Amino acid sequence: MINTLKQKLLILGLDGASLALMEKWAGEGKLPYFSRLMKEGAWGLLKSTPSFGSASAWPSFYTGLNPGRHGMFDFFFKEKNSYTMQWMTKRYYQGEPFWKTASQQGLKSAIVNMPVTYPVDPFNGIQVACWMTPSDKAKGFTHPAKLAGEIRQKVGRHIFAPSAKAEINQGDYLGAGKSLRNSFEYKQRLCEYLLKKDDYDIFAHTWIATDQVGHYFWHLLDETHPHYDAKLAEKYAGIALEIYQMCDHAVEKLHKMRGGTLIVMSDHGTGVNPLGEPHLKSLLKETGLMTMRSGESGKAGIFSQTVSKVFETMQGLLGRPIKRFLIANFPGLLNFALTRQNLSDVDWSKTQVYTFIEPTVNLQGREPEGIISLDQQEAVLRQVEEILYSARDSRTGQKAVEKVYRKEEVYHGAFTPDAPDLLVIWNQNISIESLELEYQGRKIRTSSHYIDHRTGNHKPYGIYFIAGEEIKPGLRDDSLEIIDICPLILHLSGCKIPDDLDGRLPGQLLKDDILKAHPPVYFHRDDSTKSVEAPYESEEDKAAAKKRLQDLGYL
Repeated sequence: MINTLKQKLLILGLDGASLALMEKWAGEGKLPYFSRLMKEGAWGLLKSTPSFGSASAWPSFYTGLNPGRHGMFDFFFKEKNSYTMQWMTKRYYQGEPFWKTASQQGLKSAIVNMPVTYPVDPFNGIQVACWMTPSDKAKGFTHPAKLAGEIRQKVGRHIFAPSAKAEINQGDYLGAGKSLRNSFEYKQRLCEYLLKKDDYDIFAHTWIATDQVGHYFWHLLDETHPHYDAKLAEKYAGIALEIYQMCDHAVEKLHKMRGGTLIVMSDHGTGVNPLGEPHLKSLLKETGLMTMRSGESGKAGIFSQTVSKVFETMQGLLGRPIKRFLIANFPGLLNFALTRQNLSDVDWSKTQVYTFIEPTVNLQGREPEGIISLDQQEAVLRQVEEILYSARDSRTGQKAVEKVYRKEEVYHGAFTPDAPDLLVIWNQNISIESLELEYQGRKIRTSSHYIDHRTGNHKPYGIYFIAGEEIKPGLRDDSLEIIDICPLILHLSGCKIPDDLDGRLPGQLLKDDILKAHPPVYFHRDDSTKSVEAPYESEEDKAAAKKRLQDLGYL
């Protein structure tokens, strides 16, 4: 059977876009095109991956797989049989993105600035990698490779992402707004150039400006936020609206240029930052589950604290550019800093549970210095869960944790063992000052392990708007998950759908006569997502990083 439904597709990602903001501003007439899409197409909330993190959500969007099968849980991961943290850039996710499946069926695609795609792989079409790329001259930035030079010549030096974090941390909201606008406008010019240059069956692009607005302007948009400042909001909240209006205008312009069916979506939503994760290490230490070396204030502790402060300062002042610089020039140094900042002073001989992002048992046979046996693991996990559920926010008195999941509850697939043992969903309605609880006869109050400068953070539900001749008009449906968009893209573009996807085709969005005339066609594909060793940086990279540290007097 052949799928005869073949629509030209325009897919536009708005990283971290908030449906609450879009509904509000559309209702006020400030986002006229999105208001029109609500009437002419289907739209609603889009459920993200369990952790609602960008690193897991974007690969799930374009592969149709849950993170347990594509292997991306966060931007960082722990080396096997090691406590060393690695930056995820050099690891290829598993699973096949929709543009490769489409390529195998004769379709041509343009994939531009799609997150977690560096380095790019060849297929039928063109690709420009995401902000994780070290530079616009890096190998693997574009496919074909010569496209990078063409972009520099025709559109200008590539702007990977805005530096809003750096400006906001210095109190420069106008500078942050300028950075957001410049980045957005550059990406729009790039899209317009590529659309005029050639014709594609599928054209997909993602903006990150909406994500940055959510992270650094949320306290100016939410009057209930503990850091809400009416005077600052009056002066600068309009910047956030301006970015969403730029989205509204760009979506309309590109859709008119492109024609065909439009899909607008986000990887997650945005709301108040719960600020729970920075207190997790302190909570484990105070309850005795995580033990630091005696003499933490000694040489090792001082060194770790120095690395942490320097790295945090660089992150705060320079933001994404410093990450790209370190990735490009000293990948081993970046990984060293990440590990030192978080795990260097742990006494593994006395530590039952540790955390980098989420709680993980120091398990015998899995961790290099594990002390918890398999027989003890369940009791330890229950103890951590009880502690988390008993913790309350010191400012509001509310329970700090909404839900604690075992990894097996939310993930499935070959990579599930690589995920942290627990996934903590913090109370999404508060911004935590510190954690308080009674534990073994004493009152505990935590301190923050690091400073999180973001006043807003990711939320479990993103957005989608889908409009086209085959889509039911004015339909709001909040049942879609991010993994459902991949099979929808393939079906709308006239492709057969692999039968091994976790996502389902949301046929309820299609007009009844269209679905009847063009039912989905599936083909069998063996599950190719097998657990593999991640391609870490080369031994030469490691040696160069070590020498640089020695030259600086750190080793």
